[in-house]
Amino acid sequence: LIRLATVDDVPAIVALWKELIDLHCTYDPYFQRAPGGDQLYGENLKRYILHVPNAAIFVVEAVDDDPDYPTGESEPLVGYCLATRSKVQPVFLIQQYGEIVDFAITTSHRRKGIGQRLYERTCRWFREYGIEHVELRVAIGNQMSTSFWQKMGFDPCLKTLSKKI
Repeated sequence: LIRLATVDDVPAIVALWKELIDLHCTYDPYFQRAPGGDQLYGENLKRYILHVPNAAIFVVEAVDDDPDYPTGESEPLVGYCLATRSKVQPVFLIQQYGEIVDFAITTSHRRKGIGQRLYERTCRWFREYGIEHVELRVAIGNQMSTSFWQKMGFDPCLKTLSKKI
């Protein structure tokens, strides 16, 4: 089940985010979580849910027939997507675009089609607002993510370079 997130979902989304960031930290120490970073991220999620009309957070609940979560247990969140709608300077033909800010599926639920369904739901939301162009960023070392997004039809466009000074 894919649905819009509520404030009650924030702790579970934060847990998914921590899993995502800890994975990214294995690619680059830039992604190390700051002390209290998870709490700040949770506050930011609440702000998006309650006060940012150009954003949506979709969550994926485990389905009842999932053998990892027998019926009768509370169904945990197994994925989420934070998406925003943005406008660009009027010097470009494309005036607005969608951005997938965060996207995570818990390790135990990857390669089951959940990510594709979450992405498709997010695209429907973008299209509801007339958005036809979507962007996202992928950590260089995350080959699994890069492969997934290429399978979804994404091609490299820009490259972010970073340097510690």
